Amino acid sequence: MPIGIVVILILIEIVAGLFDPPVSDDLFRAETRDQGAVAVARFLVAEDGSVEVAAGPGVPVRPLEPAATGWRLTLNTAKGAQGYTVAIPGDIHVVVTGGEPRTYRDADVPITVEIPEGRAATVAVLDSLLQPRYDTVTFDAFKPGNYMDFDHRKPMGPGPGADSFYDRGVLAGEIVMVNGARAVEWEGDGYAWLADCVSVAPDAWRTELGWMNDTGTFCVQTSEGRFGLMEFPSAGPDDPGPIPVYFIWKTR
Repeated sequence: MPIGIVVILILIEIVAGLFDPPVSDDLFRAETRDQGAVAVARFLVAEDGSVEVAAGPGVPVRPLEPAATGWRLTLNTAKGAQGYTVAIPGDIHVVVTGGEPRTYRDADVPITVEIPEGRAATVAVLDSLLQPRYDTVTFDAFKPGNYMDFDHRKPMGPGPGADSFYDRGVLAGEIVMVNGARAVEWEGDGYAWLADCVSVAPDAWRTELGWMNDTGTFCVQTSEGRFGLMEFPSAGPDDPGPIPVYFIWKTR
């Protein structure tokens, strides 16, 4: 590449940097609360009735067997009855996409969940309806090229561990989720609870959030599988309102 072109490109980067000053560390004020984690097991039901099990290492889930111990959960889907045992001690709460949590206290009574044919849904099993926060962080979501690691509450450059970045387009920009992180806008009343976000239908998650032309609240699943809530209280990068905030729930 001719030296003149290289010099021009370097000057462009310098000028761009003048308009996009580095993000101040003061914007990343992490608040950690020492509370117990919520056990979560999720059953992702596709439209064809197939089921994918997603559970943390602290929540063993196994195919249902006659001598199995633990909570017995059967999902009736387009592919027939699919049974599982969920090893969570004590009471559990079961929530299906779009529904309210139902509490169960007797592990000797089998639980059956009906999933209509042709519908994608998530069946989530939790041991608590509390909202233990792992972190609450304010961040500069609209810094062009700024990547954010939600799991470790820090800004970073592109690479493994990043969860989102602001992609500045020609006429407008948008928040983009990366490395397997996903989000979906919460359209219910008030804030979403953990039970709401872990029961989002598997086909509702997306990676491109679009131009932030209005306030918005999003359920988030990070690249490491944690769940959280991301709020944009301002109308966009040109709005002088409050900066965005997110928090991550403690789950296991």
